[in-house]
Amino acid sequence: DETYAHSSPHTCVPSVVRALDEYALSGLQASDAAAVAAAGGGGAAADGGHASGGGHSGTFSSFDALAGGNLSILFASWEVSTTGGYVAVLLGCFAAGVAVRLLRIPLGQLAKGVREDGGDNVEVDNFCSKKNICSLVLLFLSFFVLQSLGYFLMLLTMLFDVGLFVSITLGLSSGYVGETWWRHRQKSGGGG
Repeated sequence: DETYAHSSPHTCVPSVVRALDEYALSGLQASDAAAVAAAGGGGAAADGGHASGGGHSGTFSSFDALAGGNLSILFASWEVSTTGGYVAVLLGCFAAGVAVRLLRIPLGQLAKGVREDGGDNVEVDNFCSKKNICSLVLLFLSFFVLQSLGYFLMLLTMLFDVGLFVSITLGLSSGYVGETWWRHRQKSGGGG
């Protein structure tokens, strides 16, 4: 109970005001606490029953195996709970980042080959030839794999784990340097 002095032009009378906790009275607090407990969060948090342990809050975190933490990689079954597993995931993310950039080289050469084989005036019979169809299917599948890998890395970045973020960006940056070196070498006539 809190007492407030209420004044009006006519009288000044102290009155008792009882603050109601609408969140607790509505039943939402109990259902939220049950949902957090079912999700493995352990129950209602001290911040008014809102979950603070599950998911992420939009800020970067860091995996800590010593503190008993687990990192779920996109699916519940893809969980990392050891330091060795986490290092393996970091190396895999680095390699995938490099691959996203370096796979652009053969994809570009494949696309260039399809354009050169067909020419500007492509006849229907020539366009539907076995060689051209195989090249187009290979081009489609290569682009599909490249885009899938790129979006997979984006989803991993959105886990807001510092190690994953740094590993992916280092891999993409290293791949970019490799791609730039390759293209410069090709332009200067250093190889084929």
